[in-house]
Amino acid sequence: FCLDVFPLAAIILLYVRTEHLALNSRKEAAQVSTQLALSLIILLPALCAAGERAAAVAQVRQDAAITFVGDYLVRCPQELVQKALDHPVLMGALWANYRYAPKYEVSGLAEPGALHVVDPTGIVGDLWPVRRKGHSRVYLAAGKIDHWAVSALNGGRAVFVVETVAQDSLTRVRVEVFLEPDSDLASALLWMLQPLAVKHIDNRITLNFKDTARILETIHRRPERVRARLKGELLQQFEHVF
Repeated sequence: FCLDVFPLAAIILLYVRTEHLALNSRKEAAQVSTQLALSLIILLPALCAAGERAAAVAQVRQDAAITFVGDYLVRCPQELVQKALDHPVLMGALWANYRYAPKYEVSGLAEPGALHVVDPTGIVGDLWPVRRKGHSRVYLAAGKIDHWAVSALNGGRAVFVVETVAQDSLTRVRVEVFLEPDSDLASALLWMLQPLAVKHIDNRITLNFKDTARILETIHRRPERVRARLKGELLQQFEHVF
């Protein structure tokens, strides 16, 4: 049973008690109680999943075979970067529109904020937002790798921490990556190949960030150029967000 439920349950019971004192009849109080109880039942799976993912984040960060930290700079306001982080599916569509490589496929899952990502180089996985505080975000990912060069790495979990800091008209973005393979053999292999693995991660994130920064900087300085590339629903989404 998810421990996160208890604080919410206490709030609901307190609310019910307060409403009961304010309502004119027991019937109205019963209706309020029933509605809140149903809301709690509906929220239980999401609350439990959130608690499990928070615990998974802590475990991955503690047991990670590979860790990486990178700092990047984008020439646009922090607010624009935050909008991009708030709308990853839209950013994935813009990435595809600009025909940048790799040709990622980014789609939303049923759970709000959750994503399914397909990397044509052989990585497939799901990503969930776990925590957001200020301008810092924590994500948990689970997936698998299908690549001849890393056949021992069948899959695993990863934690991504993204933090933005405003610097005048620029935004500094820090990305932390923690990788935990799903087997001891894979962990040992990654540990031995750590310099190569970190170099590969650095190269991939750096190249991806440069292309993403180009999109954001164009949105900031010449948004009409982006609009001219878009049509239909994608154009409507772009206008709504940016």
